[in-house]
Amino acid sequence: MLHLVQQALLVAAVAPTPAPSAAASPERAAPQAQRIRALVIRSPERAALDLDALRSALELRAPGRTIALVGRAAPTEVSGGPWALLDLRPDGDAVVLSVILEDGRAFDRRVVVEPEEAPRAVAATVANLLAAIEEQRVVADREDVARPELPELREPSEPSEPSGPKEPREPPEAREPISSDSEMPNAPSRTPEPASPPETPARAPSPSLGLSLAPGVALGLGAPTDPGALAAGGGELGIDLKLPVGALVGLGLRGAARAREGYRVDRLRVALVGGYRYRARAFELDARLLASVEPWRVANVGAGTASADGEALVGYALGFGARMEPGVWFSARPGVDLRVGPWVELTVSGAADEDFTVVHVRDADGSSLFRVGGVELSLGVSVGAWFDLPRRDRARARGR
Repeated sequence: MLHLVQQALLVAAVAPTPAPSAAASPERAAPQAQRIRALVIRSPERAALDLDALRSALELRAPGRTIALVGRAAPTEVSGGPWALLDLRPDGDAVVLSVILEDGRAFDRRVVVEPEEAPRAVAATVANLLAAIEEQRVVADREDVARPELPELREPSEPSEPSGPKEPREPPEAREPISSDSEMPNAPSRTPEPASPPETPARAPSPSLGLSLAPGVALGLGAPTDPGALAAGGGELGIDLKLPVGALVGLGLRGAARAREGYRVDRLRVALVGGYRYRARAFELDARLLASVEPWRVANVGAGTASADGEALVGYALGFGARMEPGVWFSARPGVDLRVGPWVELTVSGAADEDFTVVHVRDADGSSLFRVGGVELSLGVSVGAWFDLPRRDRARARGR
């Protein structure tokens, strides 16, 4: 009997331990981190948001990703890897954005910005949100959100008429409406989509104030040629006001000088400018007309005495001209843009008291020294900063 008990204990000790039941409810696996290769932007037409500017800002702040727009994106552009849908909705003074992933997770943010700052502010928020999603530092605000497939993102094309006769289609089978989720006990619960806010009128952008520094040289064209091509060199300080429609008005103060053979000519030009600024993404082109008055004087820094064709060595010139200034700009922070680019200017000026003639300065021996006025070609480089000004309605609201 004792022998039988020992055998039973031995069999129980070596028997394999049963594996845990597969019916046990394991924890839901966390979504794996993956890089979002493409981002498709969708926004209603009534949203006062420049989508081209937003696309450019996203390409700068989220490099390495394909940025496309609904209606302009072919499936092949964004089908190379995981992609997300950026859904934009206006909400008064704010923009509500949602980043919807392929697995149905949605991440919602609300950005309160001015209309002219919206592309840069929204792009910065989206870039930070994409990085946080890829690094799994944020939790989705909604799950199981429906998202359009790639073919639905393209603009609908005109259907081609078939050559043969059309066959009548059977009407779809009518289904009884479901009044509530209680009639479908196995249906998954879904978070309702947020309702679109009422349409708000778009507000005009605010004007901008610009400050610039433009060093350069002035070259004399035409007679007299004795002083050489270089008329003077110096720099200009400009202050401009850009209106919301793109028009420009401003004031420029240019100081220029040239020294030669113990003499120096000093020129100080004050110019009133007006024109237009064209902007396309990061490129800008300024076209301006100017009218100027330019006092000048010749200083004797060596020996001898100069003469200006028998006239006094102090005078002023009147002139007018045109200026072209291409350049690139980038945002330093919301409301502040920096700009750099070359400029070229063609002016015609002459002595105000000598029937608009060119001033030709000679020394006591009659040797040619300087020229002031005539046709001059100036060129150089301009560096500037632009600051957004508050609108009248916003300033009035603050004063209440």
